[in-house]
Amino acid sequence: MSNNEIPKNMQQFQDMLNETKFKCAATMRLNPNKLLMNEDQPTMKEKCLMACILKRMKLMDPDYKLSVPTISQIAGMISNENPLLISIAAATASKCNTAINAKEPCEAANLINKCIAGELKAHKLNLIY
Repeated sequence: MSNNEIPKNMQQFQDMLNETKFKCAATMRLNPNKLLMNEDQPTMKEKCLMACILKRMKLMDPDYKLSVPTISQIAGMISNENPLLISIAAATASKCNTAINAKEPCEAANLINKCIAGELKAHKLNLIY
């Protein structure tokens, strides 16, 4: 595996995220340039924008939890199917799910967002939305 493959795949995923965020923001008439990932006190509209992004990316399942299969698939895409990174991503998603107990999609999205942001920081991965 060469060093330039992961950034390219990571960039493809970032581009998908950006496109999804812009579509959701346009639908909701929100500013698509506001960074949501590190927002400490998001408004309800921002939480619902997060929910829109997570649903469209198939990252949130119908029970308002992180979709472990989708997370695993994305980790595989980003890491060139590295089994260790895929299993870490799946375990991280499962761990996040234990803290997500909201019964409403916008609140669940906010909890998912906080957990993902924390895990990305811990693993020094730079994804933004």
